[in-house]
Amino acid sequence: MNFLLKSFIQNGIAWLPRSLGQPVYYGMQRRFGALRQVDYRKHLHRAAEIADVLRQQNLPLERRFLEVGTGWLLGTPIGLWLAGATEVLTVDLHRYLKEELVLGLVQYVAANEAEMQGLYPWVPAAELRRKCRALAACRTLADLWAAVPIRYLAPADATQLALPAAAIDYHYSTNVLEHVPAPGLAGLLAEAKRLLRPGGHLIHFVDLSDLLPEI
Repeated sequence: MNFLLKSFIQNGIAWLPRSLGQPVYYGMQRRFGALRQVDYRKHLHRAAEIADVLRQQNLPLERRFLEVGTGWLLGTPIGLWLAGATEVLTVDLHRYLKEELVLGLVQYVAANEAEMQGLYPWVPAAELRRKCRALAACRTLADLWAAVPIRYLAPADATQLALPAAAIDYHYSTNVLEHVPAPGLAGLLAEAKRLLRPGGHLIHFVDLSDLLPEI
């Protein structure tokens, strides 16, 4: 979508009450935007990229991850669980998560086991098969929460989370930090420092393409 048009639409929707604005924005995304035809593989590939960053540093994947900015679906949390994560906590300022999109992702994974092996080749085939079959049995979000070690916290403020200090090993986000104002970013990073265990790591991907016209 053209940057100026996208910005105009988002600014217009921002004036609406959240109870109205969020459904309107979601509907427009489903009809005209990135959610019209969801690229589930892109989300799972990003999880593989995060895992590769850690593996290149000889860091273990069997650890506890915290994602800032869940969004509409659980692409990277499910991908990281497939890749070997012990647990993934994912937090968002608002409850954007959509069951229909999450279940679409789950069905995609279950139907493409061979592709998952290609994305996460370090995972033993038997383990990946077991996880894909566990996802295949999920028919609702409640089923998913019972089947996988993923926790969704929303609404939640990433600058002051109700978690104990030194509770996580990896703190990550994808295309989130570039949208956070400087004071909020400082608070978010201070909270990350509090939450990370000794030897923990920050892994954050940013996308400045929408901001380039303003730079």
